[in-house]
Amino acid sequence: MRQFREQFEREAKQFKSELKSDFEAFKKETKMGQAKLINEFKLIESTDIEISDGILTLVPIPKEIDEQFNLLDSF
Repeated sequence: MRQFREQFEREAKQFKSELKSDFEAFKKETKMGQAKLINEFKLIESTDIEISDGILTLVPIPKEIDEQFNLLDSF
């Protein structure tokens, strides 16, 4: 039990350190204006989302794929 607890404490400390480091990097990026935060977006029918380099883009779903998804709705 003691070994388990010690391992858990080490892993928790490492996780906390990594989380803090990631948060500091995020704060630095946002001050530089590189990160854009989106709280919400409206997903239009027959569209998908793509997130690349922190930019959210609505992408049309091809008709063939959309028809396949409609088949799922009929089950």
